Amino acid sequence: MSYFHYIACSRELPIGRFGVKPMAVYDSYAQYMRSVHYTHCDDSEDERLMRYGGDVAVYATEDDLRYGIRIDPFQLARSYPVDADWTKIPQKQLRTEERLFRKNFTLPHLYAAFFSRHNCAASFLCQWLAPGDRAELFTHWASDLRPRSKANDVIIDLQAFVEGRICVEEEAGNSGFVSFIAPKEPREDPRLLLLSDETARIAVCLK
Repeated sequence: MSYFHYIACSRELPIGRFGVKPMAVYDSYAQYMRSVHYTHCDDSEDERLMRYGGDVAVYATEDDLRYGIRIDPFQLARSYPVDADWTKIPQKQLRTEERLFRKNFTLPHLYAAFFSRHNCAASFLCQWLAPGDRAELFTHWASDLRPRSKANDVIIDLQAFVEGRICVEEEAGNSGFVSFIAPKEPREDPRLLLLSDETARIAVCLK
C-alpha cells in the first residue's frame, strides 16, 4: 500500500530532487514495467524504487535509495500562487484534504515530500532550518486520509539527531504526525545536494 508525506514549515524550503542520482526516472509505473529495470516481486515492490507522484525513480542499490528525497510545492486546487499562505485561504475554497491539512498543520509553507527513510527527511531539514524554525510532517496511507491521532504525535529536536543521540527512523516511524525543532545551526549533508540536472527553484537560502 502507498503512503504519502506532507511537510509544513515556518520558512520556505528548496524544491527539487536531492541526494544520490537514480539510474533512471520513468514518467509512470506502466512505463517502468516496460523498461529494462523492471523487477517483478511477488510479495513486495522492488526496494530500489521510489515513487515521486506520477514518476518512478530506480536507484542502483537500496542504500542509494536511502539518500533520495524530492520536495514539491503543494498545489492548491484553485489558481493560487504556489507560495500562497494556504492557512489564510477561506476554508470553503479548500478541497476536503486541504481542510484536513488545515486541522493538522499550523505552519504556512506546505510541500509534498517523497522519501523512503525518516532519517533522510531529518537530514534534509537540518540543512535548511535556522534556529527558531519549525517543521511538521504528516504521513498517511493512500486509502486512509483521516485526522491525526494526537496521542501518537512525536516531537523531535533535530539537535539530538545531529549529535547522534536519536534515530529519527525509530522515533517517528510509527507516528503519523511529527513536529521538528530546528538544530542550533544548519548542517549541510553532502549526500543531499540538489541534483545537477534538476530545474528546481531554491526558494530561500539561509544567510
